[in-house]
Amino acid sequence: MESDIKKQSEINYLNFFRERFPDFPKGKLVTGESPDFMVRSAGGNHTGIEITSLYRNHSNLLHDKPEQAIYARLLEKTRELTERFVSEPLTVKMLIGPYPRISDAHILSLAARTSVAIRENLPTANQPVEVTGSRRLSPPVRGVVVEYNGWKTVSDWEVLLPLGMDHDIIHDLVAVIDKKEEKLPLYYSSGISECWLLILCDHLMTERNINIYNKLSLHPFRSAFQKVFLLEIMKAGYIELV
Repeated sequence: MESDIKKQSEINYLNFFRERFPDFPKGKLVTGESPDFMVRSAGGNHTGIEITSLYRNHSNLLHDKPEQAIYARLLEKTRELTERFVSEPLTVKMLIGPYPRISDAHILSLAARTSVAIRENLPTANQPVEVTGSRRLSPPVRGVVVEYNGWKTVSDWEVLLPLGMDHDIIHDLVAVIDKKEEKLPLYYSSGISECWLLILCDHLMTERNINIYNKLSLHPFRSAFQKVFLLEIMKAGYIELV
């Protein structure tokens, strides 16, 4: 069951990317394991697409921050208020901060506003929704991604924090790409002609004012994958790295 949920989530995000990338290969999209997907073309030049995540749990990146406990209480209160009105299991990612700091006295009002923003923007099946411009949201809540699909039996809520002052995203991306390249012989054994890598990231916000998109676009990434993309869910945007 857990593997079914993971695969359905991958399908959701691949379709999310497919709608935004104009040169997505034409053909029949089929699911697999190695690679995760294959686009079968009429001419026989099939494209494999492998999906992976840059950071699987952002909340662990700043585990030593004292305010994280307050953010956890904010998340739990938002979930409690939302589930009074919404019975369907949801995946919710709440992007926080880094500023301003909040106290326990602000939790209820912030949670109420965020819950209303979520309920006003509930997704349809298999289509994530980004809530970033709602008048309901108040700092330090920067945005929310809400996802629903019929595979889920329980809700999954997560706080997303800034990546940190010294987080080396380029080093982390290279490590992810290198690790996946080790499996390329296995991917090609499935009969594909080329292979793409789609790296998922919830958000690219840092604690200091850095244009991460410019930094990544200027870096000369190299890979044996024909194309490598970084998909930022919170902004519904992508960067073509290779």
